Amino acid sequence: MSINFNKKKILVVGLGDTGQSVLHFLANKECDIQAIDTRLAIDNFDEIKEKFKDVKFSIGEKFNDGIINDVELIIISPGVSLRESYIQTALNRGIPVIGDIEIFALAKPVSSKVIGITGSNGKTTVTSLVGDLLKAAGISAIVGGNIGIPILNTLNQKAPEAYVLELSSYQLETTYSLALEAAVVLNISEDHMDRYGSIEEYAKAKYRIFNHAKNTIINRDDDYLKSKINESSVTFGNHLDEKNYGIKKNGNQYFIAKGNAEIISLDEIKLKGAHNILNIMAALALCEPFMISKDVIKKVLSQFKAPPHRVEFINSISGIDFYNDSKGTNVGATIAAIQSMTKPILLIAGGDGKSQNFKPLIGPSKGKVKNITLIGKDAKIMQEVFSGSAIPTNVEKNLESAIIKSYELAEAGDVVLLSPACASTDMFKNYVHRGEVFKDCVSKLKNKS
Repeated sequence: MSINFNKKKILVVGLGDTGQSVLHFLANKECDIQAIDTRLAIDNFDEIKEKFKDVKFSIGEKFNDGIINDVELIIISPGVSLRESYIQTALNRGIPVIGDIEIFALAKPVSSKVIGITGSNGKTTVTSLVGDLLKAAGISAIVGGNIGIPILNTLNQKAPEAYVLELSSYQLETTYSLALEAAVVLNISEDHMDRYGSIEEYAKAKYRIFNHAKNTIINRDDDYLKSKINESSVTFGNHLDEKNYGIKKNGNQYFIAKGNAEIISLDEIKLKGAHNILNIMAALALCEPFMISKDVIKKVLSQFKAPPHRVEFINSISGIDFYNDSKGTNVGATIAAIQSMTKPILLIAGGDGKSQNFKPLIGPSKGKVKNITLIGKDAKIMQEVFSGSAIPTNVEKNLESAIIKSYELAEAGDVVLLSPACASTDMFKNYVHRGEVFKDCVSKLKNKS
């Protein structure tokens, strides 16, 4: 795709951080811009209007086909569904609908390589780790996409040798031209089923990351991804593979290896959990084009810890450990969190389930989870799913009550784990807010004990 943005009539949909970064990118291009958002209240809206005085703003209403009259290009934020009727009308009329990642693909420095990471779970951990590995090897890198500041806001910085992008399915839906040096789909499990008609449709959006990728990296243990493996793919998985990434046993030690070549002992890695070992393999595969030394790899992996709100140890009270996995916003993430624990679990879950099937949680919970305390919009739905599982459940009105109840039920040697398997927006601003509330509540509980 090739687009000349200058002097076009453009509709910008969404006025969050992404939408504002688009307005900033377009600011010197003499475009006729209208920016819209269905929300009644936009953070710092007066400042936005003052900064972009030539933009026509419309907020707090439901938009129809009239909004696209004479529009030549639509730039849509990832939180807005392509199923909106006026977006569908635009697509049928041949009006291009793109996102900020497509703009980045068209405008990025030619000299910079781009690494792309997607998947249902583990994206931020892998993206952050790849960034750390590159920087430790002396390779300049900018990390962005679905984390950190919007990627368009980095284009005024000095061109790095590499961009490392976390990419959501929403972002990939409106991306057509992104040519990646290396791309990975980490895993596929049900997520955003309120936006996609099926898990196959969701997976199809994820697979778009491979469209123009020079090197494709795939989790060979994932049932949805196996069919995407070809002769040129680099794969990773839990078992030893003759030419790809896997686990090798040597004496009493286990190593991450490529083929038979040992890279690092699991004992030397700070990041724990079987899911994180797979994340590390993916990161190493993504970094292959940059030929990072084994010494650098060992140094980084001996220090790297997961970003906040991802199976994050918070505190211990009376021998009971508290872990914050607020980023566990789908069933697959919560299964991984449960499997990473070696002690009996008091699980706190619930929120906006996004029309997921919660039944896959039952098997991994048996024998590991002593009790499930549920909160939020879909608490009763989850309770019904677990009703025949022999795992006790209870519903609490808020997160603080859930923490207190779980603590009362726990014994020394147990773990209280917040891993909701749900989105947070029914009760919180976002998963970060939910995680911070959890931390604050645990701190208050500690002070009382």
